[in-house]
Amino acid sequence: MRVAFVHPDLGIGGAERLVVDAASGLQSNGHSVVIYTSHHDRSHCFKETRDGTRLEATLLAFEAVGKRLLQTQPAKF
Repeated sequence: MRVAFVHPDLGIGGAERLVVDAASGLQSNGHSVVIYTSHHDRSHCFKETRDGTRLEATLLAFEAVGKRLLQTQPAKF
């Protein structure tokens, strides 16, 4: 199965760790995984995404992805 994760900032944090762990787990079970993000600083990220050999992190412009997602998925509190 091909799986894509969309996360706004792939830095170091709890939500980012969950995305990386889920992607790694799926990949280790034979799935094709890519993470789309609008920010990925290779000097401030988890080692799995640093060089792209363990997990692929593809940069997308916030205008193209983030804003559209926010407009189509309103927050519910």
